[in-house]
Amino acid sequence: MRGVVKTIRSAAVIVLLVALLLAGCAQQAVQQPSESEKTPTTETKEPIKIGAAIPLTGPGSLTGLELQRGMKLAEKEINSAGGVLGRPIKIIFEDTKTNPDAAKSAVKRLAEIENVDVLTGIMSSSVFAGVIPDLKRYQKVTLIVGAAYSPFEEKFKDDDWFFHVHPYDYHNVKFYAKFLKDIGVKSIVLFYESGAFGTGSKKQIEETFPDYGIQVLDSLEFTSGSGDFRSLITRAKQLNPDALLWVGYEVDALPIVLQCKELDFNPKIIAGSPPSWSKEFMQSKESEYVIGISYWNEYLPTEESKKFVEKYKEEYGVAPLNYFAVIGYSTIMAVAKGIEKAGSVEKDKLIKGLEQVELNTPMGTLRFAPSKYIKHQGFTDGNGVGFQWRESKQIPVYPPEIAVENVVYPVPKWSER
Repeated sequence: MRGVVKTIRSAAVIVLLVALLLAGCAQQAVQQPSESEKTPTTETKEPIKIGAAIPLTGPGSLTGLELQRGMKLAEKEINSAGGVLGRPIKIIFEDTKTNPDAAKSAVKRLAEIENVDVLTGIMSSSVFAGVIPDLKRYQKVTLIVGAAYSPFEEKFKDDDWFFHVHPYDYHNVKFYAKFLKDIGVKSIVLFYESGAFGTGSKKQIEETFPDYGIQVLDSLEFTSGSGDFRSLITRAKQLNPDALLWVGYEVDALPIVLQCKELDFNPKIIAGSPPSWSKEFMQSKESEYVIGISYWNEYLPTEESKKFVEKYKEEYGVAPLNYFAVIGYSTIMAVAKGIEKAGSVEKDKLIKGLEQVELNTPMGTLRFAPSKYIKHQGFTDGNGVGFQWRESKQIPVYPPEIAVENVVYPVPKWSER
């Protein structure tokens, strides 16, 4: 009998334990929602996709890599702060290879396969020319970070979705004319590369410089990357201008100054206008006293600039090579701010959101306002910086309110250096 009671008691205890265990599991099931019921975090939400078609290989790769670094820095900063509208941003890069056909493929992949919310990139004007039909076909909200050739501007005069971040050639020319006039230049000879960038700048220079009292004695064409400027320099030397101004790319910078020295051509100043400068030029002693214009450099004394340089160095271990790092960074920050103001990535709302952006950047204020033709131009000549190469550094010398040192003009002759 005792054995039976003991057995019954043991069975009752087991039943009680099983009941408690099941109750606990049920309670846990209530307290622990399934994966599908969990509130998504920034990491688990669908990202906002930004497609960047930029040159990561080819002649423009130095600038393209700076763009990429600036964009990635902004992406990291935005996502570390919780993303936009609770969603992370994701930048998808496609290489344009500084080639129109490759750029068309890049834009097509970003628009059709990746179905990005926003398109950006396109540095070279010649490459931009090749993708205009594609941009117009897809009509994504698009922010162009280069392509300064202004004749293309009119093609987008009716397109609300088109935003141009980089200044146009007429902004560059207007700023350069003011810079040269204010340091005392009265005449120039112009060397210009044969592509859209050079020919567009030539037209603007010939139209604008006389309004600032600067005579264009001659305009001489060259093929960027050819490396031989001796015939052009010989002609310029005969004309004896105050300044030699050249418009081309980074590969042209060093051959021009080396051959000016070789032929003992001594204008009062040499002025260049490439989108970026080669490392070889920067490290060359012949770069000394050459002037240029930019929209930012690491020696600018503003607080926004100093903070950017610090963040960039912390991330990459070096200072930015050129202002395209800042344009890349500022473009992504502007997109994020526009989405935030719009409360959506829906096209019409995002356009309105971007129109409300007023962003304090390392290059100064970025806002989108009507320009000569388009409705949404970003940076202009008001953001310009005139610099002079000193001991391999781009030292800001113009305008006076941001100058770190005074410009040297006229510069010493080659034989006196």
